[in-house]
Amino acid sequence: MCYTRFSRSCKLLLEKWRCHHSYPISDIRVEYLVREDGERTGVVLNWQDFQKLRSHLERDPDLLVGLDVETLAAIADGMMSAPHQQRLETLLERNRSGALTLEERAELDQLLDDIDRMNLLKARALYTLKHMGFRQFT
Repeated sequence: MCYTRFSRSCKLLLEKWRCHHSYPISDIRVEYLVREDGERTGVVLNWQDFQKLRSHLERDPDLLVGLDVETLAAIADGMMSAPHQQRLETLLERNRSGALTLEERAELDQLLDDIDRMNLLKARALYTLKHMGFRQFT
């Protein structure tokens, strides 16, 4: 048996296994270490089950592990704020007309970098939702 401190990460590990893997969570034998007052302080897993749980989450670095469905959906549906969108349009128009200052060029580059990062995060959120079995987000 493997003893590990019962923590948020262990709980998340078990939840992610339930969401992402065809091997049913009910097949994993879990024993809890409980204090006299009833508080769970640890969990005991079969070493093979523990290794399967760990390897499953370590496999895919693009999964956003540890976020709940509502948070993932909010990220996936996220959009640039209206003021940022308006500023982007202004800068793009000034760029097309060749009137962009050096400061505006740096601002435009930063906005475009932010958009790229946001789109990558949105894609990872959608990818994670898909792996959790939520097809309506794809």
